[in-house]
Amino acid sequence: MKTWVSALMVAAGAGLAVQACTQSLDPSGSLGAALGVNDSGIAVGWTTTGSNGPRRAVAYRDGKVVPLQLLPDDVASEALSIDDQGWSAGYARSAAGVTRAVLWGSTGAISAGALQTALTPTSPGSHLVAVATALSTTAQPFLLIVGNEYQNADFSGNARAWIYNRAIVARVHLPFPTGSCLPPACVPFVRSIVNDVAPPGWAAGSLQLDAGGTDRPVRWEAAAVFHYLPLPESKTAVVAGVATGVNARGDCVGYIDLYEPGTMRRVQPRKAVLWPVDSSSAVVLESGANASYAAAINDTGTIVGWVAATNSSGEETHRAAVKWTGTESPVFLEALAPSSTSEALAVSNTGKIVGTKNGRAVEFE
Repeated sequence: MKTWVSALMVAAGAGLAVQACTQSLDPSGSLGAALGVNDSGIAVGWTTTGSNGPRRAVAYRDGKVVPLQLLPDDVASEALSIDDQGWSAGYARSAAGVTRAVLWGSTGAISAGALQTALTPTSPGSHLVAVATALSTTAQPFLLIVGNEYQNADFSGNARAWIYNRAIVARVHLPFPTGSCLPPACVPFVRSIVNDVAPPGWAAGSLQLDAGGTDRPVRWEAAAVFHYLPLPESKTAVVAGVATGVNARGDCVGYIDLYEPGTMRRVQPRKAVLWPVDSSSAVVLESGANASYAAAINDTGTIVGWVAATNSSGEETHRAAVKWTGTESPVFLEALAPSSTSEALAVSNTGKIVGTKNGRAVEFE
């Protein structure tokens, strides 16, 4: 089912173009989200039968919703990304509350053997999630797998970003900047998060070293060398940020927040940001007076995410999926209207964009 918003109209309150045709990816109309898409047009994400029901990892292909394999004791799962070889990354949770990272092959079957053993927690206080995969561009290509290890089942608290090391068949933590250390030696709290990976070994995420502190956007090079990404300077506010996506060039996207010192109250709407690999500064993407969020970037430089209207308190009220080409003004994939909310969450190198609209998985055309 396709819903045409219009061929060309003006986004309410923004003065920006809207070009939108939204197609549902689930013929049943179930609640869900498409979180990743590859160059073959296969999307992955999750679906559920009720607003409070358990989520189930699925692939959206050829107009059908295909459940991804679960083990007998699994009660919930999500697929977060899919690469061009058909590998999907995500997690599954057992009835006992244990969360393990999962890699599904192109048939939807869970990876087996030593790889799956490495993605399974070894202690009750560890919860693992596989976030993304990519094929290296080395002479002998191999699969890059990144994810996060959380202290708590709700993914709060301490966390460590990891990468799967095929040479030793094990997960290893992605590094910290020179001079930092791990608890309990210096700080009681550490939260490093990886959100995306791209060949030949770029990774993007964030780092927080203080439970009451702020996130810093980071990029890993060759899955090993750590870089803080630049943030705009402010004499009156605390600036924080997160890198959510990275492409094969090493360009990162994400968002920044400005907070009032002491109270940590947001003093302006969140803003989508591009960090070009060859620049020493962040580029704030155009969104007018609205809040904005960049979720992903493909190898051609197309950025997707959303723009959100805010109320007098600065709280988001509704969102509209958008795409940016470089630093140009966004094209709205849905109208920014109180009656609807939508988010563009992933984009393939062929330009296919997927996400959610009113709580359901969709493709934006």
